[in-house]
Amino acid sequence: MSEKKPAAEVLGQAALTALLDSADLIIYVKDPAGRYTYANRGLCNFLNASASEIIGASHVAMLDPADALAMQTQDMQVLQEQRSLQDIVEIRVRGDLVPRTLFWLKAPLFDAHSRVCGLCGIAVEITDDMRNTEKVAAQNRMLYSILSNVDAPVFQKDEQGRYLYANQSVMDLYGRSIHEILGRTDLELLPQPIAEALMATDREVLSSKDRIVRQEIVTDVDDAEHIFWVVKMPLHLPGQPPSLLGFASEVTELLALRESLRRQKTIDELTGLRNRVLFEATLEEAIELAGRQSATLAVLIIDIDNFKLINSTYGQEVGDALLVSLAMRLDSSKLLQGSLARLSSNKFAAVLSHVPSPSAVADAANCARALIAAPFDVHDQRFFLTASIGASLFPDDGSLVQSLMANAEIAMFRAKEKGRDRVCFYSREIGAAIAERADLERALRESAANKEFELHYQPQIELASNRVRGVEALIRWPRPGYGLVSPAVFIPVAEHLGLIVGIGAWVIDQACRQLASWKASGLADITIAVNLSPNQLWDDELVPFVRQKINEYGIDPSRLEMEVTESLLMGNSEHAVEVLCQLRNLGINLAIDDFGTGYSSLSYLRQLPVSILKLDKSFITKIAHNARDADLCAGIISLSHKLGLAVVAEGVEDQHQNDLLRGMQCETIQGYYYSKPLPLHEVEAYIHRSVATGVSPE
Repeated sequence: MSEKKPAAEVLGQAALTALLDSADLIIYVKDPAGRYTYANRGLCNFLNASASEIIGASHVAMLDPADALAMQTQDMQVLQEQRSLQDIVEIRVRGDLVPRTLFWLKAPLFDAHSRVCGLCGIAVEITDDMRNTEKVAAQNRMLYSILSNVDAPVFQKDEQGRYLYANQSVMDLYGRSIHEILGRTDLELLPQPIAEALMATDREVLSSKDRIVRQEIVTDVDDAEHIFWVVKMPLHLPGQPPSLLGFASEVTELLALRESLRRQKTIDELTGLRNRVLFEATLEEAIELAGRQSATLAVLIIDIDNFKLINSTYGQEVGDALLVSLAMRLDSSKLLQGSLARLSSNKFAAVLSHVPSPSAVADAANCARALIAAPFDVHDQRFFLTASIGASLFPDDGSLVQSLMANAEIAMFRAKEKGRDRVCFYSREIGAAIAERADLERALRESAANKEFELHYQPQIELASNRVRGVEALIRWPRPGYGLVSPAVFIPVAEHLGLIVGIGAWVIDQACRQLASWKASGLADITIAVNLSPNQLWDDELVPFVRQKINEYGIDPSRLEMEVTESLLMGNSEHAVEVLCQLRNLGINLAIDDFGTGYSSLSYLRQLPVSILKLDKSFITKIAHNARDADLCAGIISLSHKLGLAVVAEGVEDQHQNDLLRGMQCETIQGYYYSKPLPLHEVEAYIHRSVATGVSPE
C-alpha cells in the first residue's frame, strides 16, 4: 500500500498544476536524456498531444526533423554549460506546413547535490492574430514578470544603447532603481573603460544580427568586479525598432573555484611550492630545451631524514610548520633555480638546468644540505634536520621525465642506505642493485604472505652423554629460482619491511607444533630453541601468542627455548627484561645468544631471567690459538655455572675446540664439528641415532 500524502501537500500540488495549466504559456521539464517529465496544458495544445503522450517522449518525435535537431542542440547547450538561454525561434510541429513563432527561455535544473538533473522551459507563442494586440501586451507583461524574478541579470537595450528593460538583478547590481536605469546608457552607469567595452559588444551584436556569447566584467555599486557569462542577441519584434536582449550568468565564484582547483592540481597547499604535477610539467619543458641546446640538466630528489619521528613526537602541526620553514629557506635561496617542488610529505625535488659538470650538481646539492642542516626554530623548539639527496643527469641517466625522476629516487635510496645525510648520483650499478633489492622485497612479501619458509635444525650435543640435548630452529627461505636464501640476507630485509614479527610468529608456531610431534613419537626430552628479534619484543601480542601456542599444542614449556642477543638487552634493557620475565613465567627457558660480541658482564646477567648462556663462534675460535683467551673462556664457563647458568658453545668446528671446551666443563656443543643445520627428516634421523648409539663428529 502506498503512503498517503498530507492533504495540504496534495492540495498544494493540485493548485500548482492548475496554476501552470491556466497560464497562457508553454511550460515543461525534461530529464538529461531529453525526455519530457512534465508538460502543462499550453505545451499539450501546442503539440496537439495529450500529457500522457508527451511524458516520457522526446520532442524528436513531435517536431519537424530540422527543428528537432536545433532544439536538441539548444537543450544540450543548457545542460552542458549549466546556464540559461533564450531566443526567438520558428518551430514546425511534425505534420504542420506553417512554422510557429516562439519566444522561449530555458534554464538548467539541479538536484540536492548541485548536479544537473534536467532543464525547465518557458515559452510564449506569437501568432499572427496576437500581434499588435492587447493580448500580446499581456503576454509580454507576464513574460517580463517571470524574467524579473530570474536570479540573473536580464536586460533590453535600444540601438543607442539605452536601457529599455532591466530586471531586479540588474538593479541590485548597479544599486539603482528601475527609473534610474531606463533610458540611460552604460556610460552613465559604469566606469568609462568597462562601459565602452560593453557598448562595443552591443554594437557588434546589432550590426551582425547574430547572437554573441562571451565573458564580460561589470562593477557593482561598491566598485567590486563581477564576471559574467553573457548572451546578447538582436531582437526584432513586429512593429518595433531593433533592440538587443541580454541575459547574464555570474561566474565570478565559479572562476575563482576553477582557479582554486587549478592551483590545487599544480600547487602544494601547505608550502606553496610546485606539486608533483607541475614539477613533472616543468621538468618536461626543461628536458625539451636541454635537448635542443645539447645541454645537461640534473634532477634532485631531496628526502628529509627521519621526519616521521618529528611528526610522531611533536605532532603534525609542528611538522607542517617545519616543512613550511624548510621550503621557504630553500626556495628563497635561489640555489635550486626556483624549481623547488614538494612531491610528498617530506620529499622535495628540483631541476638544475645548464649544469657544466656533475661536480657542479654535487656542489649545489651539498649547499642545499647545508641549508637544511642549519637549525630551525619552530614553536619554541629548535630542530636539526639532515637530508638524503639523489641526483640523475640528462641525457646520461634518462631522457624522459619518469626515468630521470625514478633514477634520482634510486640514488636517494642509496644515500639513505649509506647512512643518510649525503648526496649520491645514479649509476647503472646502483640501479641494478636497487632493482635486485626491490625484486627481493617483492618476493619476500609474497613468501611471507604465503608462509613459504622452512625450518632447519642444528643439533646441540650434550658432551656428558654424547647425545642430542636439543636443536636450534633456523629459518630458511626457499626462494623460487634461487634456492635457499641465507637468513643473513633476508632477515634484515624482513625487519626493514616490518615482516619480521609475522615471520617470527610462524617460527614459534612451527617449533611448538614440532615439539608436540616429537613428544608423540617418544622424543619428549628434546628442546627447540628459537631466536627473538628486537621487533618481536616490542610486539604486545608476543606473550599472549606464545601462551596460546603452548596450550594449543599441549607442550611442556620448558622444552621451548627463546634466544635474545646480548646487544638487544643492552639497548633496550628495561622493556626487554619485562617481556623476558613474562616469558619466563610461562615456563620457557631463556638464553643469551652471541655472548662475547657485546659489552654485558656476567654480573649484569644475574639481573636477567635467563638460564642459558651461548658463547659466540668468534669467541670460541680464539681459544684454540690463544692461551689467554682460553683461560678467559674457562673462567666465564666456571662463573656461569656458579650463577646457575648452563653454557652452550656455538660454532665449534674441530676436535681441538671440542676437547678444550670439554675440559672447561662446557655442557653443550653446537657447530659444524657435529652437524650443520639439517632439514626435518634428516635431523629426526640424527636424533634417533644419538639415542641409540650416541653421535660422532662429521
